[in-house]
Amino acid sequence: MVQERSDRIPLLMYLVTTLIITLSLFFVDEGFYSFSWMQSWGNWFVFFIYGSAIYAGHLVVFLIANRVFKWRINNMAVILIGASLAVFLLATLIFA
Repeated sequence: MVQERSDRIPLLMYLVTTLIITLSLFFVDEGFYSFSWMQSWGNWFVFFIYGSAIYAGHLVVFLIANRVFKWRINNMAVILIGASLAVFLLATLIFA
């Protein structure tokens, strides 16, 4: 059975926004306004952790809104809420 296009999870859009958000965070924080952080494999490991957490935040917000509460939430709201939630949780874990 083929799903309707509106019911599919927009995974690619969440992946692209995750990449943009994570690159922006690393540009400012790790690279001191440059992309010199890319030369270290340790920074790539942390980049993967940050990206995974932000992507998971997008998916959790989407799944809770659409599947649990049956809300038809806008994708931009999912991106903003999911990324904010993930960055907040990461900062809490790092600085706790």
